[in-house]
Amino acid sequence: MKTILVFVILLTITMLSAQLDYRPRLIISELITASWSTEADLAYSGIDALYENYHYGDVVTIRYYTSQEGGLYSSPEIDDIIQSYNVTEFPTLIVNGENRLTGSNLPIADGLPYRSMVDYAYYIPSPLNVEIISFSEVTGSAEIEVTMLNDILYLNNALARFILI
Repeated sequence: MKTILVFVILLTITMLSAQLDYRPRLIISELITASWSTEADLAYSGIDALYENYHYGDVVTIRYYTSQEGGLYSSPEIDDIIQSYNVTEFPTLIVNGENRLTGSNLPIADGLPYRSMVDYAYYIPSPLNVEIISFSEVTGSAEIEVTMLNDILYLNNALARFILI
């Protein structure tokens, strides 16, 4: 019993003195769809089911609508984002700009295909920390500071897209 108590005390002291550079990762899922898509409602149900499995703010979904074929709720900036992802089928879900699921040939209404994509990235720590130094509500301009927390990854001529939520 005494050995276990000493072990627990040493473990506690070690954990308290550790300086971990860990930042939780915010999961950004981008749902790209069209106002005329018959599968859009299935995708929305899948996103709603996805939210039931995570804490508020851990996963954020942004919906983009294409203007293709007369689609509503879009803009030239949104169409540029959709084009940069080379999306041609709707709905398409993209998680953290990398993993994607296109179409509705899977049972997306229950959220399971979306959840497997989010779970893949959920426990991976963020490789960087972004701190907002200043922000102007009038002009929308911001000054940020990015600190790399990973010695292996680096940003070199990278495109950063900031989304005000």
